Amino acid sequence: MYDKSLSFLKKLLEYMQGDPFIFLSSLYPKTPADPISVYGHQASLLLQVMPRRPIRILIADEVGLGKTIEAIAILRYLERRGEIKRTLILVPRVLLEQWRSELQRMGVPNNRIYTLEGKDIKSLSLDENLPEGYYLCSIDLAKRREHLSKLSNYKWDVLVADEIHNARKKTKRGEAVKTLAERSEHIILLSATPHRGDTKGYLWRLSILDPYINIEKADDPNFYSKTHDVLLFRRTKDVVNKVEGKEIFRKCEFITALVEPTKEEREFMSKLVSFLKEILERDSQNRANQLLAVILRKRAGSSPKAALKTFENILNNLRERQRKITFGSIKLTEEEIDSVAGTDYSEVEIEEGQDLDDVVRDIVEKCSEVLLPEDEDKIRSLMELSNKVLNIDTKLKTVIDIVKTHTNYGEKVIIFTEYKDTLKYISPMIEKSIGDGTVLTLSGENKKDFDKIKNRFLRDPTCKVLIATDVAAEGLNLQIANILINYEPPWSPIKIEQRIGRVWRLGQKKDVIVYNVVLAAEGDKEVVEHLYRKIMNVAEALDEAKPILGEKAILYKATATAEKSLWKVNPEANELQIDGKSTKISEYHLILESLKGNLSKFTEALLRTIVHLNAELKNKDVYPIVKAENIRKLLTTTCKSSKIEPYTEALRTLAESIAKKLRREPPREYQRRNPAVLMEYLSGILKDVPPYDEEKDENLVIISFSPIADGEKFIAILKSDYWNIPVAYDPNKGKILLGAEFIKYISDVYAGNIIIPDDHNEKFNINYLAKLRIKKIVDDFQKELLSRKENYRKLCDLEYRQKCEDIYNVGKDAHLQIIGKIIHVKIDTSPLESHTFTSTREKADVEEAAMEYVMEYEKRNGRNPEDVSRREHYDIRSVSPDGTVRYIEVKGHTGMKVFAELTEEEFRTAKELKESYWLYIVYNLERDAYGINKDKAKLSIFQNPIETMDYEVFDVKRYIFRPKNIS
Repeated sequence: MYDKSLSFLKKLLEYMQGDPFIFLSSLYPKTPADPISVYGHQASLLLQVMPRRPIRILIADEVGLGKTIEAIAILRYLERRGEIKRTLILVPRVLLEQWRSELQRMGVPNNRIYTLEGKDIKSLSLDENLPEGYYLCSIDLAKRREHLSKLSNYKWDVLVADEIHNARKKTKRGEAVKTLAERSEHIILLSATPHRGDTKGYLWRLSILDPYINIEKADDPNFYSKTHDVLLFRRTKDVVNKVEGKEIFRKCEFITALVEPTKEEREFMSKLVSFLKEILERDSQNRANQLLAVILRKRAGSSPKAALKTFENILNNLRERQRKITFGSIKLTEEEIDSVAGTDYSEVEIEEGQDLDDVVRDIVEKCSEVLLPEDEDKIRSLMELSNKVLNIDTKLKTVIDIVKTHTNYGEKVIIFTEYKDTLKYISPMIEKSIGDGTVLTLSGENKKDFDKIKNRFLRDPTCKVLIATDVAAEGLNLQIANILINYEPPWSPIKIEQRIGRVWRLGQKKDVIVYNVVLAAEGDKEVVEHLYRKIMNVAEALDEAKPILGEKAILYKATATAEKSLWKVNPEANELQIDGKSTKISEYHLILESLKGNLSKFTEALLRTIVHLNAELKNKDVYPIVKAENIRKLLTTTCKSSKIEPYTEALRTLAESIAKKLRREPPREYQRRNPAVLMEYLSGILKDVPPYDEEKDENLVIISFSPIADGEKFIAILKSDYWNIPVAYDPNKGKILLGAEFIKYISDVYAGNIIIPDDHNEKFNINYLAKLRIKKIVDDFQKELLSRKENYRKLCDLEYRQKCEDIYNVGKDAHLQIIGKIIHVKIDTSPLESHTFTSTREKADVEEAAMEYVMEYEKRNGRNPEDVSRREHYDIRSVSPDGTVRYIEVKGHTGMKVFAELTEEEFRTAKELKESYWLYIVYNLERDAYGINKDKAKLSIFQNPIETMDYEVFDVKRYIFRPKNIS
């Protein structure tokens, strides 16, 4: 038989998807193989943007807090509501695979994800009906004039731009983002370091979100403070730990091992540095000279094999030119130089299947034209030394010792190198030392097997080490390992932070250790002495180095926690002033200054810049100081929980209750731990239940027989234009149950015996006082979500915005739409004798009141009732206008008792009449000074009770009917 209570539950499950915790969990993998946890800071961000249209925000969380996941969650929320169809996502090329992987992991089908290459963009036309889906595009591909003109022909529903700090005003990247933003309704920008010491650049990025910002005037604390949690959202690791109430982010040790080189290694580095300085001295202003010197220094610092490959490339180029090209005939364009020199190598435009080696090779070939014929002998000499170093590679031996130590403890290790040549050189040596089949590699050559390699490293315990190049490593969920080795020492402070963030991130269950192994030879030693030790909280600890690194290693260690930074001062800076000139802070410039002998002065200037920038960020209140209690307050006000665990517990109870009632297998152990899987499980077992029609079945009444106290609650939907949340409203206490509280309440209701009367007399009117209570609760709800927005609107009065037009439309005021009512009746397990009336008179009064009540009810519903109780074995014969007859037995009770006692004759009549026989139970009748009061009476109606109710037969041939449980 059709049970409306299950249809009602099915509808509630749909509405529950509007809860940020439930929605987020529904996006993640439904198997135990690749789970993602839902965190309070992510739910709070989604909650705050849910009522805003358009959504235009900059997510500036620290590295490792899941900015990509947060952005995709917003996209999926808009998609499920049917508000977006086409999304353009601009990212550095090395992040394309990461975004595709995360989109797939969060439920986007692969056939709805399009990666745009140059040929794809060129084929776009105005007449083409662009398929719906997510379009991933390298920002450096999109910035090209011919590509930008094509992409800007379309109106995008959403523009997402990752690493937005790399887009600056009056640059091709910046103009591409700005142009496409003007063609987009929603805009989501992402960056862990959006300011970078460039105030006007930061304000310009905010103006992409709000074009009315007066950039010339807005550099003021009064402006910045009002952008917090409106345009700018930023949370830290410390906040995440405090919101969750546990150590989500454990400690991270950054270890730099300064290893004593051999005589050959010291000689090689000394001669190399001397040669590079000579190249620079020939023409210090020639950028080709600079770039060649920096690349050679960087490749030699990676491995002797990478150095050899570069030297061979240069010699081959010299031979091909037959030494006819004179000094200074460089043909390298400024754009080609900028592609490497200006953006820390991770931003180099790399084509599919390439690694940085391929790009560097092409650049070196052109740069080598600045070399003189006599340089060939010097290069050959360096190659001879490189071959000697290959046989005694101290750095590689030290790395092998580190790997063996940690893999022996069962820990997985990731080795990160920029170059494919180095990867191919070190991988067989490491595998030989720890066992065949224990090492996996990932580079541009095998990027097509990305998922296969990643999954094997994740699940196969015999795979202990993953060695990856830059082009591939960005797409990995690196928190599966807690040991990271940087095979080349990072020079840039921001690059250090980014690399650490690859393992020290959400989902990491262990303490993290990041190693940098550096030879104490000319050049590399300077990185440690002048850069790391001056700006990082490092301490020398010689004794700790001996067990792993041997007697000759000097160990520098900096320990970071969620509360304590790795840095003496925040390293977010993009440019510094040195000798009166503005200089970019990148690996390129740091290495160049080192070769010029200026690293100490450069580092001092860097430290001053960082200190000044941190003071400016703090004094101007550029970034919000987010407090965990504010996030918890927002979540507990609107969701009644700041964690996912209460949702899981409530859904588990609900799933087990429904499974028992439907005689289904209960959820499995792994299902019981995941709210998304529990929701999916419930949807599965309710799949064949007819849909609930809110219009046809409006004002549904459910009677719940459970340990919950007597009373009643309205079930309603808190609605706005852009979000719907199910709630339970208690009219007596004026209390609304939201979020986790609501789900627990529904779980308790369905855990007991519940019935849906075939008909009822319940009134759904809410009195004036209750409406006032509801209004206050709804107002508090909206105020909590939208208070920041109201402050932001005041910027017009201070002339920080050029127009007072509102960038957000929050839709209509939220309101409650009642869709049902639950009446709680205590489970009646008392013996039969307790149901007898205290006197014959009381019984007659109650029966008379019940009869009157039913007669009035039948008339109100358009039927013609006749009292036949004195001549039939039922009480009322009621005829509908169409001639249908109801044969009604009436039973009445004082108190909240829903049961009926039938005599043997009444039972026989019910059995004979079947569907035409109706049992009307009037309860909650009250006795007062004037007799039986019917004002608060409730009526539950059951058709064909022998089939639809449970009953017991007693020796005296009395039949006690009670509501039947769901079956």
